[in-house]
Amino acid sequence: MEHLPDDVLLKLMSFLDVADLLQCCLVCKRLAPLARHADVWRHRDVSWTSRCTRLRHRALFAALRLAPCVHSLEILLPPLPQPGLQLHTLFTAPCAARRLTLTLREELGAWQASLLIRHQSALGRLKEIDLRICCKLGSQQNDSAPPVAPVLFGTLATTSGLDALKITGDLRKGDMLDAPAPSTVVASLRRFECLTRDQVDCDAHWLEPFTNAVLATHAATLTDVRVVSLGRPCPSPLMAPLLASMPHLTMLKCQMLPGMEAVAACAELRSVELRVDPDMGAALRASTASFFRLAHQLRHVSIWCSEFCEAGEFVSAMATSGRSCVETVCVDNQDVLDRPQAERLSAAVHWLPALRLLKIKVGAYSEDARRTLLTVANNSLRVHLCAPHRTLNHRTLIKLFCCKSYPKSK
Repeated sequence: MEHLPDDVLLKLMSFLDVADLLQCCLVCKRLAPLARHADVWRHRDVSWTSRCTRLRHRALFAALRLAPCVHSLEILLPPLPQPGLQLHTLFTAPCAARRLTLTLREELGAWQASLLIRHQSALGRLKEIDLRICCKLGSQQNDSAPPVAPVLFGTLATTSGLDALKITGDLRKGDMLDAPAPSTVVASLRRFECLTRDQVDCDAHWLEPFTNAVLATHAATLTDVRVVSLGRPCPSPLMAPLLASMPHLTMLKCQMLPGMEAVAACAELRSVELRVDPDMGAALRASTASFFRLAHQLRHVSIWCSEFCEAGEFVSAMATSGRSCVETVCVDNQDVLDRPQAERLSAAVHWLPALRLLKIKVGAYSEDARRTLLTVANNSLRVHLCAPHRTLNHRTLIKLFCCKSYPKSK
């Protein structure tokens, strides 16, 4: 083995697991520094969750102390009690991660997450943060925003050098957060997600100051924005102008926004996923319809709604412009599709010349509605109608592909 060059040994060590790699540090003086080389660790994923055994906990602690870098670091906070647990290793180890996945199971984990994010940011390699909140960040006695929330979200808003930031989970209802103080963070974020868990008592409108601060700071670089809140209050009127100021925005997932027609000014916007809240007023519906009439650059549109007539209104708005370039339209709701709604949708589809796929998922549909949609299918347009119940009396999964075979190219 002494005749093998170092690059060959590094390649071989990259296939070893963490425990075997740590054993290499004890073999000889030549293998010890190679086992700690960055090329051996930079593509590894280190996980410290509830599934880890005691032996694996020890190996992970040793890896954090010896490894110069890893690709991703997944940690459950606060960690489950373990004999000989050395928690300070997380906040002092020189191991730099490119991706940080944090799952908060208790409120104490939010404080630990803030410290860990600051530590990894100081190491200079952190590019992605995935924060999963599985607990209520606040006291149980009152319904106000907890003190830990400003610390955690303030840390996220002021972390520099990130490419992607994702926040999901149980974002409980609380008082509005104060906008983060102005910082010297340079715009770098390309993907931003803030998605709440689909539950009735989840109201995340109190996160809007944090969301608006992130959008304003990274407006010059953001290309993918996915912000959906199940809160009943009307979204902030500041969000639509912030989205409109993004020159490179290509993907947008959001609910209906006040002044949404301004977002049509994003010349590179290609995909839109819209969540329609039935409790929103006529002004929001009119603003959203104006957005679809003006956004001629769109290619893919997906609409989630509780009533099918709402989706038909927005598809008709795309058609009335006469300049739409939409190639894919997806409608997802649990309403019953009847013949009048299918006729209105078919009439609008005729004025979408670039449309290639119409995908409809409903709770149930009538036979007349199915036949009406069959009339719009042709050699260039596929219609995919999916419902858990073909009629209200059927209990079989129906996937109906209404399309003809494409002509073979010569």
